Amino acid sequence: MKGLLAQSYLGLPNRPTEGEVAAFRAALGVGSLYGYKTVERSYGDPRVVTALYALLEITNRPVHGLEVGFTVDGTGSPVTVGQHYRSARARQEAKEREAGLLPQGERGWVYNVGTVGLRYGLIAGWVSWTDRKVGEVSQFPEVARQTRELHPEWSKFVGDGAYSARWVVGMLDRWGVQAWILPRRNATMKCLGEPAWPRSLLGLVRDPQAWLSEYHQRSRSEATWWSVEARNPGKIRKRLPDRRETEGLLRAVVRNLRRLCYLRWLEGDTRFTNPTPCAT
Repeated sequence: MKGLLAQSYLGLPNRPTEGEVAAFRAALGVGSLYGYKTVERSYGDPRVVTALYALLEITNRPVHGLEVGFTVDGTGSPVTVGQHYRSARARQEAKEREAGLLPQGERGWVYNVGTVGLRYGLIAGWVSWTDRKVGEVSQFPEVARQTRELHPEWSKFVGDGAYSARWVVGMLDRWGVQAWILPRRNATMKCLGEPAWPRSLLGLVRDPQAWLSEYHQRSRSEATWWSVEARNPGKIRKRLPDRRETEGLLRAVVRNLRRLCYLRWLEGDTRFTNPTPCAT
């Protein structure tokens, strides 16, 4: 696991990772050396995925009880050098973007969706997949479940128009989460069986400026995706779908570790320097 984290942090292929682990063996606390093939096979090990989600939970422990608001967004990681997600997104029709459909192409993407805390900017929920037929919004129940398990005190959600669906607002309302979701252009106030839907839009009708000031916090997710892409400008190197998904999850975990290092100095709080130890 330490070797994979070092590989993602440094942005290295498998072979150079073998050398880096050997060179920094003492600093990483690696007991025995291993070859690049071991690094490669680790991405297809289900135990690694379980460990990464456990590490994602550990990185959220310092903000337990403090983070109550989250935003969500999705993006795509390229698998070839010539791909650029923002350009592919811009070429989509407006109705496809509003419906939450992801860009297509000859080469696939590693699609990602995650929830980000509004106060501390840590990723709380994450899903990566490679099936181009699966939309972004369909993964929301899973990332929302992960977020709620890590932060039971969750009470505020901010999302863009892709999440403007009555079932999304209804699910959040049953959890006691108030939603600020920008409605689509053809949206109406009719509840259509979901009483929470008109309540979520009432603030936009009565006081648009106050409502939009709350909604503007969604930019936190855009800043998070930018930081992930800036630190990982290269393509996803793995070739098998399950290994590509693991590499996407690994990037999210490393991003949280970096964020905790920043919070250590920005917040000046010991909770970010002495996190709760793992249960044995």
